[in-house]
Amino acid sequence: LAYAGRGETRLEPVDVAGVARELVGLLRMTAPRMVVLSFEAVASPCVRGDAALLRQAVTNLVANACEAIRGAGRVAVRVRPAPQGGAVRLE
Repeated sequence: LAYAGRGETRLEPVDVAGVARELVGLLRMTAPRMVVLSFEAVASPCVRGDAALLRQAVTNLVANACEAIRGAGRVAVRVRPAPQGGAVRLE
């Protein structure tokens, strides 16, 4: 995503669950009426990353998932500790 014209990445502590929770709340307002957006987080630590790029990636993933649903459906965003020592896993 950094190559899309956005200058340098800014690495800082990022609360992945907090970012995802905020975006799901905002995206619920623009999602099709027949699509239910849900959010679930299991204790996720902060990670070192670029919060703006994470916001862009989550927004794109959720928007694409909503567009792919024909009629009624559900998009679930889950944040969990990653297996085998990874920091977090965003599903």
